[in-house]
Amino acid sequence: MNNLSFIATADWHLWPFIWRNLSHLRGDSEASVVEVTARAIETQRPVICAGDIMDHGEEGAVARELKFLNQALVGVNFFYVVGNHEESGFAGGEKNPRWLEVIEANSNLNATHLGGTVTFIDGFAFGGLDYVRGSQAVFAQELETYRTALTAGGINKLDVLVLHQPIKELLGFDGAYQTTQQQLAGLAHLVIIGDIHVSRTWEHEGTTFLSPGSTVYNDWAEITFEASRSCPADLGYWEVRMDKDTAGRVAIDTTRVTTGNQRVFFDLSVLTPEAEVDAMKAFTAFGVEAFANNIPCPALARVRYHAEHTTFIAELQRLASSVGVELDLRPVHTNTAISAELETLRQADGANITDVVIARHVDGEKDKTLSKTISEILADETQRPDLILERVVAE
Repeated sequence: MNNLSFIATADWHLWPFIWRNLSHLRGDSEASVVEVTARAIETQRPVICAGDIMDHGEEGAVARELKFLNQALVGVNFFYVVGNHEESGFAGGEKNPRWLEVIEANSNLNATHLGGTVTFIDGFAFGGLDYVRGSQAVFAQELETYRTALTAGGINKLDVLVLHQPIKELLGFDGAYQTTQQQLAGLAHLVIIGDIHVSRTWEHEGTTFLSPGSTVYNDWAEITFEASRSCPADLGYWEVRMDKDTAGRVAIDTTRVTTGNQRVFFDLSVLTPEAEVDAMKAFTAFGVEAFANNIPCPALARVRYHAEHTTFIAELQRLASSVGVELDLRPVHTNTAISAELETLRQADGANITDVVIARHVDGEKDKTLSKTISEILADETQRPDLILERVVAE
């Protein structure tokens, strides 16, 4: 009997500007990934990601998230396919590099691209298909080409197929799907499919289907929290065990794991003074509804804000306390002129400075200056834990 245990996940949607110009309550993408990789290291299991590791393809975003992944994936055996968000033409323009080209060139990451290949992990055959843009007919042709290549290579049935496509059985309607369970059944013992942010497993004609869901967004099309009251309880990943006997029969066991300390995020730093009063009222009402209806409540809510939002922060603290939610308050400093010096200091003292926030206060005026010098900020131990690295938003 041969066996393999691994972590199945999808749709991380890492992006340094994931909260920029968004005032919605969202999952914390990087914190969720850290939970996944920490579990992988603890249990010595490989991680399989069914696409959309990155949210956008801009070169600067790729560079920022590669820094994060270089830390988060240390000691992790990582396998992935490319999702629609990682295509060179998605949101970033054709001139920008594909995410997989960047990660494959980065020697610090133990990452294996499954797209279009067959990779053996402890004797189990894993195949992968990168996202195929186009109609159902286009995907069907791509799938048939892949199936023919497998047969030519002497593989009649994969143990695991990983892909990133909208599947009819998860959408609940016919309009936008590209594949179906019938089309994929028989190609592998286990099909892991990303793209639709629904966490579910089911069987069809002897094939087990697993949609890991997302670690950060709920439901298809990355809808906002307001439209999905189950966030963040449904966010997480799956632990999978496969057992294969000498006759090639495969037994599959799956366990759902929610990210137990799932953090959520309020970004108040994007509000303009003109919208501030109305926004404060809306946020207060939203906070009441969100915290009242989200069961279980998030363990930790990270809040980015400017000094002028102290009135709302006090109200949010009261609401959070009433439902047992801890707030991680992150004041945003607003001087882009010192960004280079801050980055130099962060690189030199990275072990102690978690991150540095350099954000522009969107008020139609010139950026404000800090009241403290860099050395004073870094010497202030009460502020050091609140520093978060994001790319400077230039004019």
